[in-house]
Amino acid sequence: MQDIAGRKTLIAQANGIDAKSLRHLHDSVKSKLDDAVIVLVGTESDKVSLLASVAQVHQGAIKAGDIIKHLANELGGKGGGKPDLAQGGAPLNEKFDQVFAALPAWLEQ
Repeated sequence: MQDIAGRKTLIAQANGIDAKSLRHLHDSVKSKLDDAVIVLVGTESDKVSLLASVAQVHQGAIKAGDIIKHLANELGGKGGGKPDLAQGGAPLNEKFDQVFAALPAWLEQ
């Protein structure tokens, strides 16, 4: 958990996890962090699953769909969603580590 632009933010990566399992992980985390920005990334073989949620209190500043669109575009995938919850996917490629590491700075904007 970190503070990014005044928002409690959790950014986490889980290896060997598919989109469905990532959603279950998100649901259990969100029940404990209902006022946070949550970004979860799951990798499984050659795929990346993306999931973001943004508490209503932060949706004027950032939207979950925008986070997922950014990550998916950077990784050559697709995704989107609503202001409070969004999902996406992309191929696991050589840009992954760099894009994932740059996410906190992008969220500061």
